[in-house]
Amino acid sequence: MSKLALDHNHITGECRGLLHLGCNKTEGSVFHSVSRWGKVGRDYDGATNFLENLVQYWKTSGTGVIYHLHKTEEEKREARNRKARQAYARKRAKARLSGN
Repeated sequence: MSKLALDHNHITGECRGLLHLGCNKTEGSVFHSVSRWGKVGRDYDGATNFLENLVQYWKTSGTGVIYHLHKTEEEKREARNRKARQAYARKRAKARLSGN
C-alpha cells in the first residue's frame, strides 16, 4: 500500500483528506511556489486564480518560432552519446599513458 499523508489547509488547519505522500508534497510545494513567486501571498483563492491563468496560457497556440536554444530529444541523445564517447576516449588515453 502507498504511504498516505493527511492533507490540510495550511491557512485554516482544516483537514481535506488523504493524499499519496508524493502528491501531498507536490501540492504543498506548488502552493508555496505560487504564493511566493506568483506574488499572490498565502491565499488559496489567489493561488487558484494564478494557476488557472497559467493553465490557460499553456493552452494557447505558439507563434511558430522555435526558441534558438531548443534541442529535440534526438539532438539531446546525440549530445549525451558524444559526451560519453569523449569521456571514454579520455579514459582510454589516460590508461595508455599510464601503461595499463
